[in-house]
Parts: sequence; C-alpha cells; structure tokens
Amino acid sequence: MKELHDMALKLRAALEDLPADMPVYQGRFPAGCCSITCDILIRLMLDSGYTGMRYICASSSSDHPGLDSSHAWVEYRGHVIDLTADQFSDRIDEDIPKVIFTDKRDFYETYFNEDVDVYDEEKSEQRAHKFSSNTFYAPYKDIYTAVTNLIKSET
Repeated sequence: MKELHDMALKLRAALEDLPADMPVYQGRFPAGCCSITCDILIRLMLDSGYTGMRYICASSSSDHPGLDSSHAWVEYRGHVIDLTADQFSDRIDEDIPKVIFTDKRDFYETYFNEDVDVYDEEKSEQRAHKFSSNTFYAPYKDIYTAVTNLIKSET
C-alpha cells in the first residue's frame, strides 16, 4: 500500500502543478475537480497494474446544509483514496489533508452519506477509459498526459 500512497501523493502534486489554463481544471484545483481526479487516479492505477478500484460519489448530508455538495473518491481494498477533500476545509471549519489515504470512513460517513453511488470495478474502469484516443475526451487525455509527464519527471 505504500507504493499506492506514494503514487497518490505524486499525483496530487502533479495536479497542483498543472498550468492554470489546462482545460477542465482551469486553475481552480481542487474545487469541483473530484470526479475527473478520481478518473485520472483510476487510470493511473490501471496503468500501474492495480485492479479492483471503485469510484464512489455521494451527496452531502442534510445534517450539514452549508456543505451543499457532492463529492467523489476512490476505494481500493478497504482504503479511501481522496485527492480533493481539502476543497471543503473552509466550509466545514476542519483542516483536511490534501491527500486522504485511510481505512477510516468517519469523514465520509459524517459529511457525505446520502445518495451514494458506488461504481463496481468494471464501471470504474469504463469511466477511466475516457483517456483513450477518442477525440470527445481530448482535454482529459491532455490532462492525463501532462500529469503522467510531471510524475515521471519527479522520479
């Protein structure tokens, strides 16, 4: 799991280093970027030989109306991997790390426990395949290429 945790840390750093004019992110990372970030993480994990990832998306709890949002993260072998949860730090007055890699779900059960959509392994992989050569997803492919190049330059 250490190798996967290191990959998550490198991916987060690479996403922070993307040019501000990169399509989709447009200088606002991590705000509103959880879904595509999960897709990139799953694609990177697949390319590294991992299988069995699940894409999870849930709505914020009605107990926390100030949050009023949905959020997505990846689960793998009982661990939550979340590279964008810190976008909510200012709304819930809690210091959230940039990378969450844990087997504890307290944060998610407290803040995101309604309308949970769990994608099984096959559907998660299908989401991640938008980084193929299909021209409709060209901006995603550009982001994936930029991120993987940044990660490779760090090693």
